[in-house]
Formats: sequence, structure tokens, C-alpha cells
Amino acid sequence: MKQNRVLGSRRGIIIGSMFMLVLLLCFTSCSREKRKANLKGIDFNVEIGRFDQAFWSLDTTKLEQSLVQLDKEFPGMTDIYLEKVVQFGPKDSVQTHQIIKSFLADTTVAVLYNAALTKYDDVSSFEKQLTTAFRRAHYFFPTLPLPKLYMHLSGFNQSVIVGEDFISLSADNYMGENFALYKEAGIFSYQQLNMRPEKIVSDYLSAYLMTEFPFRTSDNSLLEEIIYRGKLIYVLTVLLPNESESVIMGYTPDQMKWVKGYEKNMWLMLVESKDLFTTHLIQKGRYLNDGPFTLPFTQESPARGGVYIGWQIVESFMKRNPQVTLQQLMELHNAQYILEMSGYNP
Repeated sequence: MKQNRVLGSRRGIIIGSMFMLVLLLCFTSCSREKRKANLKGIDFNVEIGRFDQAFWSLDTTKLEQSLVQLDKEFPGMTDIYLEKVVQFGPKDSVQTHQIIKSFLADTTVAVLYNAALTKYDDVSSFEKQLTTAFRRAHYFFPTLPLPKLYMHLSGFNQSVIVGEDFISLSADNYMGENFALYKEAGIFSYQQLNMRPEKIVSDYLSAYLMTEFPFRTSDNSLLEEIIYRGKLIYVLTVLLPNESESVIMGYTPDQMKWVKGYEKNMWLMLVESKDLFTTHLIQKGRYLNDGPFTLPFTQESPARGGVYIGWQIVESFMKRNPQVTLQQLMELHNAQYILEMSGYNP
């Protein structure tokens, strides 16, 4: 990956601001025009490798050979799954083999696995959406490698696995918010909201973007984090132009309506509280983390209100600076510069 350029000096910001003002006189189109992608000649297809099916179909009478074959099919994934996710141990351990045999014979486990494998017996609709999205990603980020995509089952544990060249989602974490076993497992209702099939495509893409463009900080402020997460949401809307913004944001339609209606109030509260530049971990989490609501705002607000504000800042920045490419946006790590050049004023 290229070294990222940071516009850090005050002088750089002033000069950049003057330059942008000139450009704004020349550009009148909004950023949505940039969202058009010419996919001619980009004709690869995305398939989801079914590690979940392969693992559940292991031949326990020839387990050692079956695991060797599994590892050939899903290199890297088998070790991570056995040692980090389900924590059974190394694939060549006799003890691990015994645990796997007991695991696959457990009737309680079978209920969950069979439910998930039945629900996701056919993933062609997701593959179709992912094919279009990753073709768009290749158009906007032509130098980025394309990952292999897998599915696994984790028993509500590790939802996302990122390996050297693959991303895997845990199918049992997308069974739908009314899935009975979620309540039995003590999963909160606000968590269940996004444990639904509609989130699969955007979650694959989100993991991809976070892997290729990891968060970088200079002052560890809330501003930097909300801008970073806002950039991720913005790019997701570009890669998934037909997906509803509420799904991408992880909100219900009513929650989306709320943040749009109270955006100005949220911004004023954020500025007046001076939390925009806080580096306090707990306070930042109140704006960024999942939960029943965004604590610094109001109990009527949805969670992650700070992320929504960050997204709107980035939207404003890209509308005012239509010449900025998605690659340049993701490689621009000066959050203060993005805020100043966004002209954000809800």
C-alpha cells in the first residue's frame, strides 16, 4: 500500500483552503456524479467459499485426512478457526480431533448448525450483490487486492475473520433479529438488530475497507475516529448504490429518520460539549459504540450517533470537493482538514 499523505501543518491547511476555494468556483457537480463507475472490462465473479458446510461435513472416521483436505481447500482459515475461533487446538492434535468429534455429535450444536446451514443453503443472491460491489471497488481502487470470501459458523462468537487473503463471516450471526437462540444466548435486542441477512454484503465490504485502509491517528481524538468511520460509510454507499442507507448505517428506517431530523441538534451538542477533540476512551465510546442509544445525546437517539455525524461531514466534504477520488479520500488522514474543507453546517 502507498504511504499515506497527511496534510498536517497549519500553513498547509490555509494554502489548501485557498486552493479549494478556487476549485469550488470551477466545480458545480456534486459528489454523486463520481459514484458512476464504468464496469466495462471488469468481469470477474465473486463466490463465497463454504467453510461452514465443509467443516460440518467432515468425515469423523477419517478426521486427520479430512482436516488436511479442508486446509487445502481453505488455506489459513482452518488454523485460525480451530485455534482462535472455536479454540479446539491445532489441527494435527489428537486432542483436537476428539474435541471435533464430540462437537459434531453434540445435539445442541446440531440445532444451531442445521438452522444456519439451511437458511444459507443458497447464497447466490449475496454473491450477485458482492460481485457488483467488488467490481465497483476494483474500479475505484484498481490496485487493491481482491480477497477470497468465506462463511463459517462460530456459535455467536467471532463474527468476522480476516486472514492474509480472505474474509469470512459467521453465518449464525445473521439469522435475523427474531431468531429464538439469540434471546436464549443472552444477546441484547440492540445487537440482534444487525444480526440479519441484509447486513451480510455491507459487512463483508466494511471488513475489506478496514483491512485495506486501517485507522491511523495523530492525536487519538474523537474527531479522527468519527471522520474515519464516516469515510467507511461514505465509501460503502458508493460501492452499494442501491442499498438503503439505513441498512448500511445499521439503523432501522425510524432510527434513520430520527438522526436526519435531529442532525443539527446532535452537531451543536457535540460542539458545545467540546467532546469533538476528547481523547478519553470511555467518552469516545459513547459516541461510537453500539448500544441502545448515544448517551451524550438523548435516550431517544440511536447508538453510534457520532459515526452518523462523521459520515455527514465526509458527505459534505466530497460534495464540495468533487475532484477528490475515493482513493485520495481514504488516504487523507487529516481529520481537521476534512472538517474545515467540508463546510459542514447542518
